[in-house]
Amino acid sequence: MGIGFGLRAAAADGGGLLGSVRRLFLLLVCVVLLLFASFAAWSFHHYRSEAFAELEILSHLASGHADRSLQAADIILEEAVALAATTDWNDQGAIDHLEERLREQASRLSARPRLSVWDAQGGLRFSTSNLAHPDMRAEHRSYFTAHKSGNIGLFFSELFIGQSGKRPIFVLSRRIDGPAGEFAGVVAVAVDMELLAESYNGIKSRHDRSVLWLREDGQPLMRDPMEYLEKMVGQPPSPASEWVVTQQQREGHATWRSIYDGKLRTLVYRKSNEFPLYVLVSVSEMAVAAAWAKSILPLVLFGLACIASLLWLRHYALRWAKREEGYLALLAGMNDSLQSSNNELEQRVARRTRDLEEQSTALLRALSEKDSLLREVNHRIKNSLQLVCSLLTLQGYKSQEPGVRHQLAEAVSRVSAIARMHERLYLTDKIKEVDLPEYLGGLLTDLERSTGDGALWQVRFSPVPARLSPDQAVPLALLVNELVTNAFKYGRPIDGSEWLVQVVMSRPEPGKLQLEVFDPGPGLPDPDLLHKGGNLGMQLVRSLTRQINGTVTIGEGPSFSLRIILPCPEAEAPADAEKADA
Repeated sequence: MGIGFGLRAAAADGGGLLGSVRRLFLLLVCVVLLLFASFAAWSFHHYRSEAFAELEILSHLASGHADRSLQAADIILEEAVALAATTDWNDQGAIDHLEERLREQASRLSARPRLSVWDAQGGLRFSTSNLAHPDMRAEHRSYFTAHKSGNIGLFFSELFIGQSGKRPIFVLSRRIDGPAGEFAGVVAVAVDMELLAESYNGIKSRHDRSVLWLREDGQPLMRDPMEYLEKMVGQPPSPASEWVVTQQQREGHATWRSIYDGKLRTLVYRKSNEFPLYVLVSVSEMAVAAAWAKSILPLVLFGLACIASLLWLRHYALRWAKREEGYLALLAGMNDSLQSSNNELEQRVARRTRDLEEQSTALLRALSEKDSLLREVNHRIKNSLQLVCSLLTLQGYKSQEPGVRHQLAEAVSRVSAIARMHERLYLTDKIKEVDLPEYLGGLLTDLERSTGDGALWQVRFSPVPARLSPDQAVPLALLVNELVTNAFKYGRPIDGSEWLVQVVMSRPEPGKLQLEVFDPGPGLPDPDLLHKGGNLGMQLVRSLTRQINGTVTIGEGPSFSLRIILPCPEAEAPADAEKADA
């Protein structure tokens, strides 16, 4: 009714009803076009921001991949240098052994590089490539002359066409020193660009992305895709490459026009943490715009459909203007119907709200009953485990075999540790986590009392705040029980010094918990005993450590020490914990 009265007033001012309808729909079309244009501009900016964020992620992945690939190649180079320096080249058996070892090492790299050994005169001693021949020389290669002039460590050659494969390659190399430190040759890994580029196939992008490796002087080493790689051989660095290396920064971004394909590209570069290498990842601005246009095409079609609908509505609106009174009456009836529907809808919403409140109250009541049942279950499990401990203890008293009594006593100790956990769970308000210092402190006190030799030894516990789930706390308690019991049995000091068993908790890094157990007794006779065979105690230590996703190591020294590191979130401050409970 408001629209009809507005049009009638416009007609009364002299503009005419039909003219008012035409002006109204022209305004609507302009508004729609303005909205779509504004949304398109915002959408392009947002899409380009997403593309840049994706480029940042791709640069992290590509840089990490480069570091891992080069680390693996350098490790193999160092091993090959050590083997080549100690090989007697006059002994065919030693040469055959060296070739076997080098082929085995080269096969460990996914890019399957060609590993070659050159003598001090540049002659080929050995190569893993089937295309290599004995007449190949390296004395004029940059990497050979660089190592010959001095020990420069790991060297990255320029990009060049290989003698055997006739494809662009670059070489990682290290110097071989003779017994007196003289130059004895070079070990080189020739990296095949085609195979290396294939390893980047897993780094997907929605746009026309490329990955480029640069030396610190701006010389290109690798490009994926390889379309323009041969054009880079022997050429000076591109303006974009020179700009990257002159920035002297670990990372950055810029926009350049490629001299190879002529496309405007946005690039993100990162410098390797360990090698003199920059990794550049770039995308074509045209590809980003094309992808954005493809993504927004349905919206454009929708906009055109909206404009067509407006034009169609305009046609009927003009006809409507001729029958204004009838339409106004129809709108009035529709308004009454909408008001009735609105009242009915509000009543339905009110009824649904009451139903939801009743369901919420029932759910809260059910949760409260569940917590009570969990505490009761934990209480009964604790009582049952204590009964099992009592039965095992009585059985131990009746047994005449010392070995059986000893094993039953160990079983009682382990079951008691689990029983204490369930006791903590039904005594605390937080049944989903355990206060580890309090739990371990009580366990150590029980162990100290159970041995009956408190005047001879002492347990010192150094805790830090930590909370664990019962699934983690039970295996960790069994580990502490096993190690401290072992310290009581075998940890007596040989030199008669103080018999002190230490249990120390610490935080080596955020999100990690370290637990160390020390005793003054002799260490393990075989440090590898922890990782192979062993008695039941050692098997339990290995199994329980795996169960909590931890690692275990034996300390060095004359006395016994063992370190366990496991994932553990930082403990909440008291105020934060109370707020979370509220």
